[in-house]
Amino acid sequence: MVATDNLIYDAQGEKINTSAECSLPFVLKASKTSIPDPVISGVGSGTSIRLYESSWGTEYWRPAYDVLTGVKISYWSASEGVTKNLNAEDLNNAGTTSGNVWTYTCDDYTFTITGGAVHSDGTTITPKVVDGKLYFASMNKHFGTGTTTRDIILTYEFKDNNASDKEEYKGTAKYDTEEVYEYKDFNNGSLVEHTSSSSGGSSPCVTPDTLVTLADGSQQRIDSLTGDEILKVWDFETGDYTEAPIAVLRNHGLSNNTVITMEFDNGIVTKAVNAHGYYDADARRFVEITGENAENYAGHSFVVETEDGYTTAVLEKVTVEEKEVEAWSILTANNYNFIADGVFSITSSVGGLEYFMPYENDENLKIDAAKKQADIEKYGLFTYDEFKHILTEEQFEAINMPQIKVSVGKGYITMEDLMRVIEVEVLSPSRPE
Repeated sequence: MVATDNLIYDAQGEKINTSAECSLPFVLKASKTSIPDPVISGVGSGTSIRLYESSWGTEYWRPAYDVLTGVKISYWSASEGVTKNLNAEDLNNAGTTSGNVWTYTCDDYTFTITGGAVHSDGTTITPKVVDGKLYFASMNKHFGTGTTTRDIILTYEFKDNNASDKEEYKGTAKYDTEEVYEYKDFNNGSLVEHTSSSSGGSSPCVTPDTLVTLADGSQQRIDSLTGDEILKVWDFETGDYTEAPIAVLRNHGLSNNTVITMEFDNGIVTKAVNAHGYYDADARRFVEITGENAENYAGHSFVVETEDGYTTAVLEKVTVEEKEVEAWSILTANNYNFIADGVFSITSSVGGLEYFMPYENDENLKIDAAKKQADIEKYGLFTYDEFKHILTEEQFEAINMPQIKVSVGKGYITMEDLMRVIEVEVLSPSRPE
């Protein structure tokens, strides 16, 4: 027997009557006043990724956080009278979820992680197990790497079920979504590598020496633009030139790309990187020219600007080569198009080109008003209320979102690809430094 102010227990954890004779062995068990608080280490050492769910209206591109990887817990077990160590990763496939809370409970302890609010309207991140790991993600709000970024707060709580409220850990971890760069595609409950259309080597763009026509008629290299310029563009509603600010200006970086050099019969030479859209006068629409199909467009007439209007030029020669070069792209507000080396052009994006311009044009480069109205009556237009959770009104108008509902109705783009366009081209554009 040991004389002490602490309680005395035998090896089975039963309290020993100190007034009676007792036999060994026995263990000394600390009183409640000396039980140490649990210690959690490694919080915040998991991986930040982006998940993509192929179901419109519920889940799409969003940041997610691997919350148990690297987390270790050391706690005093009141039931066993010893210090125990818990590897939180062992609980990845355990626990239950309810709303924004994940909980694992056993006879010994209760471990809880709570997702904090990521928006002023109270939206919270919620738990989801993917490929055997517990993630917390925004399930009905999109937060990209641009101005819509939100810091994510997670609260970790651990309590010994056999001790008083004093034996409790409560701490928070802050995740900065601007550090989320790794893209993965989440489909059918598994993570697979996903190559964003903004990644090097596949971005549809033009070369950095491409001359872009400004509103005053002057030309400037695309790699010297700041994004604040006003450009000369074509308005297919009026069938005339107009001015438009730059909605998106992206430098996709230096990498190995497919460069398509196009030479026209009027002396114009322009270069596309991987893919780019040019207005085919015969087809009365923008066509996407790639390394694979460029030769097929030799002999076609394309629309080019002149001092007093526009004319056409025949594509005479195409050269395709692989080389290391920067890739640049532009989308203009409302109109999308811009003039590249004198040629009417438009940047390709996820889903192709047709969704940018779902209406038919006449021979004067003007939308057929009657056919447009028929399309609207059949398919409808998007309203801002449908996108206010991910876009500002300015962004909604700048990319001419209402008409894209016609594009979806005609099958030119899926809702999944549309959400990727918003992610890649609107919410996280890379402006030049």
